[in-house]
Amino acid sequence: MYNTSARIGIAGRSLGSNNPFTSPSFGEPAMVLGTGVQATYQQIAWPNFNPNYYPVFGRSPGAGPANVFDQNAARPARQLQWSIGLQREIFRDLVIEASYVGNVGVWWTAGAAVSYNTLQPSTLQALKIDINNPADVTLLNSQIGSAAVKDRGFGLPFSGFPSNATLAQALRPYPQFSSGLTPQFAPLGTTSYNSLQAKVTKRLSHGIDFTYAFTYQKSLVFGTSINDVWNRAANNQVLDPADQPLQSVIAFTYNVPRMHGVNKFLAYALYDWQVGGILKYASGFPIPVPGAQNNLGTVLFQNTYANRVPGQPLFLKDLNSHLDPRSDFVLNPLAWSDPAAGQWGVSAPFYSDYRYQRRPSEAMNFGRNFQVGERLTFQARVEFTNVLNRAQAANPTVTNAKATQVPGSGASPNTGFGSINYTLTGQAPRQGQMVLRMTF
Repeated sequence: MYNTSARIGIAGRSLGSNNPFTSPSFGEPAMVLGTGVQATYQQIAWPNFNPNYYPVFGRSPGAGPANVFDQNAARPARQLQWSIGLQREIFRDLVIEASYVGNVGVWWTAGAAVSYNTLQPSTLQALKIDINNPADVTLLNSQIGSAAVKDRGFGLPFSGFPSNATLAQALRPYPQFSSGLTPQFAPLGTTSYNSLQAKVTKRLSHGIDFTYAFTYQKSLVFGTSINDVWNRAANNQVLDPADQPLQSVIAFTYNVPRMHGVNKFLAYALYDWQVGGILKYASGFPIPVPGAQNNLGTVLFQNTYANRVPGQPLFLKDLNSHLDPRSDFVLNPLAWSDPAAGQWGVSAPFYSDYRYQRRPSEAMNFGRNFQVGERLTFQARVEFTNVLNRAQAANPTVTNAKATQVPGSGASPNTGFGSINYTLTGQAPRQGQMVLRMTF
């Protein structure tokens, strides 16, 4: 292999050395797979456990490797699907059908379900540190060289570890790394999907072709949003970020049929015009629950979610009604509260009644086929997206419920939790294009 950055492709990904090197001479390989990814281009016996090469265990806390392959990587996902349906022709050219469709999947890639360099509460308990004790939380955030830490019997994890790093950093599984170690291809994800799917089909007759499809569904996942990687049972399956419980799709075409008994020039002018469209209406996507601001990440190096406050409305304004993003705040910060210091939140990552604005998708076209002789057909068509020119606001700010809501002024938009940047839009305005096609 002659790559200058020592990268090898693996299932669409890449693996790289933090010490890029070039081939020693023209025609010489930069590396070969049999000897592994070298620290330098010199031919060093593989594997090499010398700590002076990457990863450097004597280095001060710094960025670790960006990606680390999970030990069970490359295990293929498995999915089981099933369906049962009924179909009936009501009368000629009109058919209705209803089906139950479901599936479950396992071993999907779920990097959020594992973390290699976070602290487990059980590890701290074995060291007689209680994250529920404010004094112990303070101790974890203290410098490793401080008297309070030394009095509890803790010292440097290795020679050269900086004395101004925190005790929490020193207790991590890989204390030399303060970031990185993102897992790749961890096959821990699961999915489930259940739906009722109904459909009405009007087959082409009298120039009309019409289909209406309705779906009532629920999709759950594990592995995309995790509250506590060490307590997977508490995060079993939650709403899929792409879950839309109600969906309706209308598709139609109308061809003006040939007219009889009228002036032939008028008949030709009106004949074979086509109008079509695809109109989709669906529930909004789930809004992620805001992150807790109790600084759990500085103690365990994991973040958690804010707790939902019973009885408090989630919205200050209905996202699907008329609102003014220049002045309105749409989310209620009082609906969320932070867990106590050192505590995990108990909220799910998503709630079914906490969703973004519905965003209809409406596209239509209008055109005609012109038959020129026996072998030549000329088609002219105009296509429109967002044909009704619906104005849709951008999504609100949702990450931090404690972010103070500050009204904008002039050209400055609102800021804070539940604010909408009025300079952005959730959907492009109406657009159209003309298509000319000749078939011969």
